Amino acid sequence: MAEIKIEKKKPVWPWILLVLVIAAIVYFIFFRDDKNNDQEVQQTTVVSDNDYTNDADNISNNIEIATYVNFISENRNEMGLDHEFTNEAFMKLIAATQSAADAIDYDITNDMGQVKQYAEKITNDPYETSHADNIKKAAETLSVTLKNIQEKANSEFDSEGTAVKDAAASIDSQKLTLDQKSEVKSFFDKAADLLEKINQ
Repeated sequence: MAEIKIEKKKPVWPWILLVLVIAAIVYFIFFRDDKNNDQEVQQTTVVSDNDYTNDADNISNNIEIATYVNFISENRNEMGLDHEFTNEAFMKLIAATQSAADAIDYDITNDMGQVKQYAEKITNDPYETSHADNIKKAAETLSVTLKNIQEKANSEFDSEGTAVKDAAASIDSQKLTLDQKSEVKSFFDKAADLLEKINQ
């Protein structure tokens, strides 16, 4: 009787183990590098976000702006022959505008020097009839500067920036200032509205 040889099956687990080891090596070579690259990209993005400075954030919580806005809101009915209110409003607006410009590295030194001269002229002689001309010049210079700051800091408030320019344009240089109180106050109000929104 012939002897039947029974071959023992070779164990499969070494092959499974070998496949798992190869799979682990492939994973660490290819996928681990991708994960590191993803982390590098995320870190780069975070650094970029930190390096980017939002100009609107720089202006937020500005004390000079808050001081001007408070002054305008608390002194709505003040405007007399001596033009003290107008002069003080301009001085506070100049300080607020300068502070907002400094926060976004925008040089307005020359413009603000000119506005100060106009503002000082309106208190020199209360009976002078050319005050409206100086007020208009100061308002127009400030309105252009404020519009530029608004565009650089936050384009969202374009209509408020335009409203400041329109309010400055509505002041009549040939008309007595006391006959156009509402136009002058409107300019200060619109400037306060714009600065308050930028300052939030």
